[in-house]
Amino acid sequence: MRLDEALELFERMPERDMPSWNTMITGFIQNGDLNQAWKLFIQMPQKNAISWTTMITGYIQDGKNEDALMIFSKMVADNGVKPNQGTFVSILSACSNLAGLCEGRQIHQMISKTVYQECVYLVSALINMYSKCGELVSARKMFEDGLTSHRDLISWNGMIAAYAHHGCGIEAVNLFYEMRQLGCKPDDVTYVGLLSACSHAGLVEEGLNLFYELLRDGSIQGGSRRLLVSSRSLGPTHQHLIGGLFLLDVLIITTWISGS
Repeated sequence: MRLDEALELFERMPERDMPSWNTMITGFIQNGDLNQAWKLFIQMPQKNAISWTTMITGYIQDGKNEDALMIFSKMVADNGVKPNQGTFVSILSACSNLAGLCEGRQIHQMISKTVYQECVYLVSALINMYSKCGELVSARKMFEDGLTSHRDLISWNGMIAAYAHHGCGIEAVNLFYEMRQLGCKPDDVTYVGLLSACSHAGLVEEGLNLFYELLRDGSIQGGSRRLLVSSRSLGPTHQHLIGGLFLLDVLIITTWISGS
């Protein structure tokens, strides 16, 4: 069924419950018709957290971060609906995109008064927000404030990515070793963050050593992964890197090369 047909059917419904409203709004957003989604949104007799979060996310995906913040403000002013975990994660991404430190801190204060303050996804979103706003110390404080036992891969990757964003290679590598020492197993996102941090900081040898260590302990598996880069187009250092690696993840090697 086409979206216009779905809308026609929706408008003929004698009773429209909230899930049906939210479904139609989501459909228009996914099809790139943000204006129609907004028209339906303002027509809703009642809205829940899903309705508000859907619109906020839609505007962020369309690059309209300031509009998303305005919608969030309207949501907060509506005393009948409280933001949920998904709302906070979405609006923090708008703050990150705008480097809106003031707004981000205000939202952080709101989160600290809710049951979501220890949610790992929100901690990661806050780390990312502070990092993108140039507040690396605040990002690390967010990471350190959480109990060690509550840190999961998302939090570790978020902090490593924050260091990578600011070219703090040594700090990223040290955090990686601490992560492994505490028994948290890294994934491809971890490796990409580490290599990005090393390359931005000019830590070529450290990056090479890290590559070989990951290969030796089996953290990077070959299998069907293919290296799609010709060593002839690289400098001597990168040729040395490629020499011992027949099969690597293309995402990892692309990050290393593009960052150097």
